[in-house]
Amino acid sequence: MDNLRQKDLDAREKRRKMNDLQREMMMLEADLKKTVKEKTLIEAEERKIKKETDYLKIALQKSQIRLQTVERDIVIKQAEINRLKKQVNSL
Repeated sequence: MDNLRQKDLDAREKRRKMNDLQREMMMLEADLKKTVKEKTLIEAEERKIKKETDYLKIALQKSQIRLQTVERDIVIKQAEINRLKKQVNSL
């Protein structure tokens, strides 16, 4: 009788341990799923920021070119004004 009781206790202990392990495994799988989802969101955010960075680099280059053009126009117009002033003074 004691042998049957011991086998019954061993079987119940084994089931309890198996249930505990399965519960722990399910919790870890849920955590893994959340972590993978977070990774996916971070990667998407990085791609978006990279595109924005690329756009800003292009916008900066265009702005620099426009600034150089405007500065060159200023120099040309100042030189033209000085030339006209000299002509007026020579009259």
